[in-house]
Amino acid sequence: MEERLLIVGEDREANAIKEIIEAIQNTMSLEQRQTVAVSICAVQAEPQTGAREKAEAEQRQQEQWEQLAIRYPFAAVALPEAKQRLNVIARLEACCYTIITLLHPESAVSPAASLGKGCIVYPMAVIEAGATLGTAVWVKAGAIVERDCLIGDACLLESGSIVRSGSIVPPGITIRSGEVFCRDAAEVFWELQQTWDKDSFEVEM
Repeated sequence: MEERLLIVGEDREANAIKEIIEAIQNTMSLEQRQTVAVSICAVQAEPQTGAREKAEAEQRQQEQWEQLAIRYPFAAVALPEAKQRLNVIARLEACCYTIITLLHPESAVSPAASLGKGCIVYPMAVIEAGATLGTAVWVKAGAIVERDCLIGDACLLESGSIVRSGSIVPPGITIRSGEVFCRDAAEVFWELQQTWDKDSFEVEM
């Protein structure tokens, strides 16, 4: 049986997703293995003009995705910018795609962890028991999410970063390579009161 997957986004990140899929296939027996037909679809650049032109470009993109949905029921989003990643996921779901979550076979993800749709976990990453990841979180190679953490939607944990046990990471945050993130609920709430833009992650349909 052949599965069909549409990867929407930039070539570099899309190729990384393809490598994860290939690694997953290589761990399967011949009896279990399925052929996965992958197609990469770039996101059209927004025109540097008015609102009308932008709306027309988005409509053309949406029509393209609707046509591809006939052949590709599954989708992954390979866009590094947080808000754009969430918006594209919402638009793909409106076209009836199923957004997949991918775990590299060389990652270590506890069965007691919870991962939202569109999460991508790279090789050598660790996600411990009780951790909860929102939609479209990327955990890059060697990053560690310790026990009982809450990671907001569209966060990016770069290679070698660490989220300490019990921490809460607000949506859209990037934790840089080698950074150790350690903030409890009270600290995060105070920071959000000071700086958080409540409209920054509204999904555009």
